[in-house]
Amino acid sequence: MSSFSPGPPSRREEPHVDLPRWWVPVAVGALAIIAGILALAWPGPTLVLVGICFGVYLIFAGVGSLISAFADEAESTFMRIVEAILGIITLFAGMILVVRPGASVVTAALVLGFWFLLAGCLQLARGIAVAEHRVYNVGFGLLGIVAGIIVLAQPEIGVVTLVWIVGIALIVRGALGIGLGLGLRRLEHGGPRDAAGGPGRVEAAT
Repeated sequence: MSSFSPGPPSRREEPHVDLPRWWVPVAVGALAIIAGILALAWPGPTLVLVGICFGVYLIFAGVGSLISAFADEAESTFMRIVEAILGIITLFAGMILVVRPGASVVTAALVLGFWFLLAGCLQLARGIAVAEHRVYNVGFGLLGIVAGIIVLAQPEIGVVTLVWIVGIALIVRGALGIGLGLGLRRLEHGGPRDAAGGPGRVEAAT
C-alpha cells in the first residue's frame, strides 16, 4: 500500500492593488492655479517673486511626475521613463529658480521657456502614443510648446510680461490637471471596465 505524501502548501497569490493616482494631478493642478493667481495678483511683481512662486511650483510638479512614473505599474516602461525624465527636468528647473530667485529676467525666462518647451514636447508625444486621456495630454503639450516659444522668442521681456505669460499658462495647465485627476478618480471608483472586466487604465499626466 503506497503512502501519500502531501507536497508543500501552495503559496497563495496576493491580489495586486493599484494605488490611487488621481490625487497627484489634482494636487499639482491646484498648486499651479494658486501659483498663477498669486503671481498675477501680487502688486509689483519682482524677480524674487518669480523665482520663489514658480520655482516652488516646479519642484512640487517634478515630485508629482516622479511619483506617477514609479507608482503606475500598469504603464509601459517607455512611458514611465518619459514621465521620470519630465519629473527630473521639472525638478531641476524649479531648483534653479529657487536657488537663484533674483538672478535676472533673462535667466528666469530661459529656465521657464525651456521647461515649457521640453515638457510640452514630451507630453505631446505621450498624447500621440497613448490613447487614454489623449485630449488632456495633447492639451498639456500644445500649451507648453506655445508658452515656451513665446518666452524663448523674447527672453529679454520685462518681468511683468513674463509673469503674465507664465501665470496664465499655469492657470490653464492647472485646470487641465484637475480635470484629468477627476477623470482618473471616476475610473478608480467604479468607472468604465475593460473587456477583461478590470478597471480601465488611464494616463496620469502632470
